Amino acid sequence: APDKSAKITFRFGSDARGADFLNSYVKAIVSDTAAEMIGDGAASLQALRVEKQRDLERLRGQRDTTLKQGIARYDDALNTATASGIERPIVSNLGSTAAVVVGNAQMPLYYYGSVILKSEVKNLEGRIGDDLAIPEFPALQASSKDIESRLAALAQVKIAPVIISEDALQSDVAVTPSPGLAALGFLLIGGLSGYLWALIRARRRIVKA
Repeated sequence: APDKSAKITFRFGSDARGADFLNSYVKAIVSDTAAEMIGDGAASLQALRVEKQRDLERLRGQRDTTLKQGIARYDDALNTATASGIERPIVSNLGSTAAVVVGNAQMPLYYYGSVILKSEVKNLEGRIGDDLAIPEFPALQASSKDIESRLAALAQVKIAPVIISEDALQSDVAVTPSPGLAALGFLLIGGLSGYLWALIRARRRIVKA
């Protein structure tokens, strides 16, 4: 594999502390880059968790609205059956539960009688607020647990966007700084910063994908 390491030599005056400065500067950039990469990943997972929570709240609202509409329908039929004195199904083949005629406009609900209708109203009331009445709930619950696990794992991750194999060393030979080399040094430092920034954006795209 090709050697991807880089070695940079700086020239500085006798009163300068270039090695210490460079070491602290590079370590700060690497640390900030790692923290931002982890933060971006956590933010993406948090956004996904909020989206799943919103989906669940929407489904809960739809569930309760549908159940309340059903309760109102059965209550009307129960009132009619009670007023008409119908306690048991007036047709023998109606079955044992009023739920089988939902959507059947040709068969009035009150034909089932007050006994069955009261049971159905109680059954519907018991399903309000019950997440198990939502068909999508198991999948949403599993997805939420997966997101929580990934967030917990991400909190333990240690990222090293750049590996520093050797710290900068102070040379015993001090020379007058060369303007050209100084400019080159700043250019290289700027290039390192640009490289780390590009790496952040690349990792961010990977996390979002």
